[in-house]
Amino acid sequence: RILVEGGLALDAGQSNAAYGITGDIAHIATFGLSVGISPHAEVQIDGGLLQRLDVTGRTPGSPLFASTSVGVGGRTSGLEDFVIATKIRFTSETDTRPAFGARFGTKLPIADPGKGIGLGTTDFFGSFLVAKTVQSVRTVGNVGLFVLGNPQAGQDHATALAFGVSVARAVTDAFEVVGEVNGRLAPFDEIVPAG
Repeated sequence: RILVEGGLALDAGQSNAAYGITGDIAHIATFGLSVGISPHAEVQIDGGLLQRLDVTGRTPGSPLFASTSVGVGGRTSGLEDFVIATKIRFTSETDTRPAFGARFGTKLPIADPGKGIGLGTTDFFGSFLVAKTVQSVRTVGNVGLFVLGNPQAGQDHATALAFGVSVARAVTDAFEVVGEVNGRLAPFDEIVPAG
């Protein structure tokens, strides 16, 4: 089976301390491609073909990103970073038990840091997954570890705890409404790198 997803997202007033940029980000052509390689595993590729940044403010950023010449009122655009991952199902869902699985992957630095998009770092992650459907409502949760590259120190990294939960409610056979919350914490007394 193959699943193809597409969409757009608008993030207003986003701040990126590495660049010293505040602005509005439009993810115009996001995509996801999931390919089943067995009944219990799939390969996923996620990314964006066009991200546009409208700069609304500047502050001093990292000296490593000083060459970013986008000023206040300026606009830049380019490819987003790609994420390549593998998802493995350990147990299928039953009437009384949720499904369990794991997801491992990496973020590849495709975006151009010179345009104020992307950090030029490679990140790795591993997550534990759980999912359960009750009537027409599907709830999915995950918790895992991220190893985040530090754009300000090439050999340095930080480890963060990632989490997320989504709830999808089927309205018809072809349409559903989805809500999602996700984020990360740094419980290991490490400072998550700027950006």
